Amino acid sequence: MAVDNLNKSTGSDFLSRLRNYLAHHLRKGRRDTEKNRLISFSQVNEALTQGWKDSTMSYRQREIVDCQLRKMYSGDVMNSFKVAAEAVASCGFLDGLLVEIGCASGYYCEVLPYLLRKKINYIGLDYSLSMVELAGKIYNQASFIVGDANVLPFADKSIDILLSGNVLVHARDYETVISESARVSKGAVIFHLTPVMKMAKTAYLTMYAYGVKVVRLSFNQDEFLCLLDKYGLLVENIIELEPYSIKGIEDAIIPKTFVCRVKG
Repeated sequence: MAVDNLNKSTGSDFLSRLRNYLAHHLRKGRRDTEKNRLISFSQVNEALTQGWKDSTMSYRQREIVDCQLRKMYSGDVMNSFKVAAEAVASCGFLDGLLVEIGCASGYYCEVLPYLLRKKINYIGLDYSLSMVELAGKIYNQASFIVGDANVLPFADKSIDILLSGNVLVHARDYETVISESARVSKGAVIFHLTPVMKMAKTAYLTMYAYGVKVVRLSFNQDEFLCLLDKYGLLVENIIELEPYSIKGIEDAIIPKTFVCRVKG
C-alpha cells in the first residue's frame, strides 16, 4: 500500500492499515537483508529443504505464472520457456513419455505443446501437495502425482524424457536426485536452468521464494559434470543464459540447461 493512500483513512481503520503497512515493509526488509545468504552444508535443515511445501506458495507462484503465460500468447516468450522447449525438441523422443520433476502448478504441460506445436504425453510430479492439487484443477486433462525426487515412483528405464525443473538447486542431497533421474530414464534427462560456476566450489545459500525461506544451490561445474558421467548421463547439448553474480561468491553464476543422453 502506498503511503499516500494511508492518508485517506481515518480512526481505527487508519491505524490498522498503518500497522499492516509497516509490518509488511519490516518483513520485506528482513527478507531483502537475508536474500542469497551463504550458509554451510550443516546449516541446510529440513525447514529449508521443505519450504516449497508451504500451502501458500502455490497460489503466489501461479499469479506470476499466469502473467508469464499471457505474455507468451502475445508473443513475448520468457527465455526459460524457450530454453525448455529447445531442450525437449533436441532430445528426439517427442512421441514418448515426458515426466517433469518439480512441476509446480504444471504450466509446462501448457507451455511445451504451445511452443513445440505438438501434443506432449506429459506427467508432472512435485513433492508439494498444494502444487499438485492446483495443477490438477487447472489442467484436468493431464496427470499429476505427489512424489519425491530422491525416491522417484517410476520403474527403471520407464521414461523417454525426464525434465528436471529446477529441482536440483533446492536439494540437499543432489547426487541422489541425479542418480534417480538417470535410473528411471531410458532416453534423455534435462536439468533445466542449473546454476553452475567454473571455479568456485558448490555453494549453499538461503533465499526467499514467494515469501518462504528455502535453500538454493549453485554448483561447481566440474563436480556437476562428473556426477552426470558417474550415473551414465552423456551431455549432448548445453544451453546458457546470461550469467549473474551473488555477493560472497567470487565467480560468475551461469544458468545452464544440460541435455543428457542416457548411456547404453
